[in-house]
Amino acid sequence: MNPFEILQSPREVLESVEESDWRELVESLLKELKSHLGCQIRTKPLKDWSLGAGFCIEISEGRYSIQSPVFWKGILGATIIEDRLWVSLTKFLYYDNQRLITRQGKEFADYVYKQNEEGNWCWQLFGWFEDEYEEYEYFDEP
Repeated sequence: MNPFEILQSPREVLESVEESDWRELVESLLKELKSHLGCQIRTKPLKDWSLGAGFCIEISEGRYSIQSPVFWKGILGATIIEDRLWVSLTKFLYYDNQRLITRQGKEFADYVYKQNEEGNWCWQLFGWFEDEYEEYEYFDEP
């Protein structure tokens, strides 16, 4: 199945997509995300990817050095919401080994992968959010 066909498929199709097709979609999304963010991206090993009726993969900025101690890591994920696939990146920023929080208390940025007004699929900033339910405690430290 073409990766972009998956993005437009209804729930009953999404629930039967093969793991290899999910992997192909993730690899396509990672390639576009790399281009959109302008940086290298690291992922956990393939065996640690959660694939099937969506996906959840921990990713991070590929280059970290002492000379540039600002970096990010996050979750690339997709889940079925109502009858469609919702693809997002939840991104946390760090300086050295401290998670950064905005002055307004916003703790992470969410990006979504969706069609723009011209009908092209692309990454778009959805917004900055607080971790109200502390579901992202795991990301307090890099």
